[in-house]
Amino acid sequence: MAKAAKENGRTNGVKSADSAPESEVDALKRALKDARGEVMRGQADLEASRLELQEHKRRSAQQALVAGEALREARRERDDLRGQLEALRHGAENGGGKKRKREPDDDDRVQKLEAELEEAREDLDAAHAASDEAAALRVQIAQLQAQLADAQSALEKAQRDVEAARASVPPPPAAMVAEQAGQPGFFGKLFGRRR
Repeated sequence: MAKAAKENGRTNGVKSADSAPESEVDALKRALKDARGEVMRGQADLEASRLELQEHKRRSAQQALVAGEALREARRERDDLRGQLEALRHGAENGGGKKRKREPDDDDRVQKLEAELEEAREDLDAAHAASDEAAALRVQIAQLQAQLADAQSALEKAQRDVEAARASVPPPPAAMVAEQAGQPGFFGKLFGRRR
């Protein structure tokens, strides 16, 4: 029992490290460390957004090239088929004075030309759809650029917060500076430790 009272007496006079309040310097150091972590995460997010934006730009440029080429090809085919169809119609109208017996080859040729014209129209529709998809990708790129700008502003704000936290950290007390410089502090002088 006396031993327990003796141990109680020792602990009653000294606060343990767990119950000691956190000093202002430690709190500011922790806040500075947290702010640095936020800056690092913000930089990582910014870099990821930038890479994603570059990839989207590359993809949309490729798709726009493919869609543009398909559109030009479809227009060329359409113009060729229109010319051939007009030539056939013109020939049919000019030959109207004479009754000409239609040959099966002409009918087949007209059907083939009409089928090719229909295919060209389908290709043109597909090219229009591809250009619509490229426009949707451009909208997506604009949204990603807006997100990138938001991430950059958040990063700048976090950097300003870090700078403000650094500026608000008071200089260390003179006793700590003296101990770190190798000069004996108060207790070193009191107990006379010599090196």
